[in-house]
This record gives sequence, C-alpha cells and structure tokens, in this order.
Amino acid sequence: MHVLPIHKDDTSAGFNQISDIYEDSKERIWIGGKGCLYIFNPETNDYIRIDDDSYGRSRLSDPYISRIIEANPDVFWIGTGNGLCRLSNIENAFSETSMNKSLLVFKQYMEIKLIQDLLLDNQNRLWIGTVPEWFGRDAI
Repeated sequence: MHVLPIHKDDTSAGFNQISDIYEDSKERIWIGGKGCLYIFNPETNDYIRIDDDSYGRSRLSDPYISRIIEANPDVFWIGTGNGLCRLSNIENAFSETSMNKSLLVFKQYMEIKLIQDLLLDNQNRLWIGTVPEWFGRDAI
C-alpha cells in the first residue's frame, strides 16, 4: 500500500476532498479532487501534480476533478466542475524512470457544467453524465 502525505507543500500531495481514484492500464494511480489532479507511479514511488502551467494558467477547465477515465494508454478524459478535458501524449510524458508533465497535451470540451460521470462503452464511445443530461461522443 502507498500513502500520499496529506500536508501541502511543493513536494507532497495534499487534498481536502478526493472525488475519484483511477488505476490505469499501466498501473499508475490517478487521484482527482478539489484543487488538482495527481498521477502516482507505484513502481518509482513518484507522482506529478497537474494544476497550473508555469505561467499560472489553468490546464484544466476547472480545479475540481470529478471523474477520470482511460480511452487508451495515451488518451484520458478528465471530468471537471466545468466541463471535460482530453489529456493526451501520456506515453511520451511517462518513461520508466521519470514523469514530465510539460509533455502532456490538454484540450477542453464542453465547458458548461459539472461532469458527474464518464463511461466508455464497448464501441469506444464516451458517455458523459452531467446534471440533468447525458451526452455521447467517440472517445478518441
């Protein structure tokens, strides 16, 4: 078992609310909550925090992360408090020994409302649950 520290500084993870925990196909642990998104690699016991870029601009449409889902090993969908974000270029950002969040590519979709749930069906369609509607789209 791995535990991330709960105090907040430049080198540790800190949350006051966790809304989703997701294990991807590479066994990395994605933790989303109020404030930002963390990706933890249990093999190296290292994590990265995805929040603002080096210019202070938010990479995500909202700092509240509600849902995380993997479309394939290189594409993830992140539901936020204000829409949907497609996170790609994962394989280039994560090598076996390091993680480089500057290589990640973000694209915003549906900046309209809280994403409550994400579902990927067997035809690779992404279903998006908001209040009070559901939307569907191709996942890649």
